[in-house]
Amino acid sequence: MDIITKIITTIGGIIGVLAAISVLVGIKNIRSGMSNDDSRTLDKGIEQVIVGGVMALVVTGVVAYVITQVGNIRF
Repeated sequence: MDIITKIITTIGGIIGVLAAISVLVGIKNIRSGMSNDDSRTLDKGIEQVIVGGVMALVVTGVVAYVITQVGNIRF
């Protein structure tokens, strides 16, 4: 079970990093949209920040839940 837990944690970590990168790209788009007065880029950046943040939170919760449930399996 220890190997499965490590695999699940690694997959969750990778998805979490991708979500954090999405948030950072969204912040870049927000700044770009504000400086160029481009509402389309600004809206896209806000959406990326929100979706990336929500994805990071959801993945953290799901990984914690799955690890707990895997730990409860007894043979």
